[in-house]
Amino acid sequence: MRLRRRVMPEKEFWSHIDVLGGSVDEDAVARLVDRLRERRRGTPEAFAERLAQVLYDLDRQDLFEQPVQWDDDPDDHVIPLSSDTFLYLRAGLVAKGRQAVDQAIADPRTLRNRRWSDGEGLLYAAEEAAGREIDTKYDYETGSNEAYWTMPSPSEMDGPRPPVAPILSDLLEPIDGEPFEAPGVESDGGDFEPDDLDLDFDWPLWFPEIAVDGALDAVVQPLLEHGGLPADIAAQVEVRVDFGNGWQVVPQQRAGVVDEFGKVVAVGCQLDQPTAKSWPIYDQERALAAVLARCVLTVLPDAHGARQALADVDAAGTDLLPRS
Repeated sequence: MRLRRRVMPEKEFWSHIDVLGGSVDEDAVARLVDRLRERRRGTPEAFAERLAQVLYDLDRQDLFEQPVQWDDDPDDHVIPLSSDTFLYLRAGLVAKGRQAVDQAIADPRTLRNRRWSDGEGLLYAAEEAAGREIDTKYDYETGSNEAYWTMPSPSEMDGPRPPVAPILSDLLEPIDGEPFEAPGVESDGGDFEPDDLDLDFDWPLWFPEIAVDGALDAVVQPLLEHGGLPADIAAQVEVRVDFGNGWQVVPQQRAGVVDEFGKVVAVGCQLDQPTAKSWPIYDQERALAAVLARCVLTVLPDAHGARQALADVDAAGTDLLPRS
């Protein structure tokens, strides 16, 4: 007969977590391992079950989408989370204690308020204490808690192409000094020029991907709710946003293409790069959403049902842009 798994009571679990002192460094995890070993038989397994359940409950898209910073990053980079780093972030959040977990669930934006540590070590503390692998009921890998993962971002939607495609270009700071490897291409880590390969190297690495996704969501959702782009207008609006010296916020139509999926209409604006770099991430998202909406409105028919919603998105970022 298979014995029922024992799940550690929440109060006991969090008392063990408190031993970490909010840290996930080697010393803190070692203290937890020692504590679990000292308790009665089955304690590491019960701890692992409760930890898996807490991590599963934190597996939510609204947490995954938050812009976070790591404490070992000397710069202020906001790097989009991967499946693995989101798991390690959740473990680091658990190490901060029950109050921090409850706050993050109630308001995911609290993740933006501090730098985070990679909590991978916490994932193996119970197994180290037990001296063996432990299987848990809950699968806490990213995306397992399907109830809290909804539709993908528009940039990931199935189909030949999304209705709006932002193309961002940094005209002032070409990428150099970064090792780059593509299939069949080797780099020695030195300077390289965009013309060296048939690839686009002017995407602004400083502009957070999560801000792009948020801005795209704000524009694509109204379009989809009102039937998308009219087939006789375009299959896609390609919005080219250049970051250079000065502003050009009146959308300019550019050369498009026609391919097997239909017509691509290209519309562009220019934002002042130093100003855009100085904005906090929330303003970067708001300004980009306004530009995307403004460019789409230039090609959308007057009778289209999404026009008012897109005009509202444009208006919400107008304070960041100069008057046209």
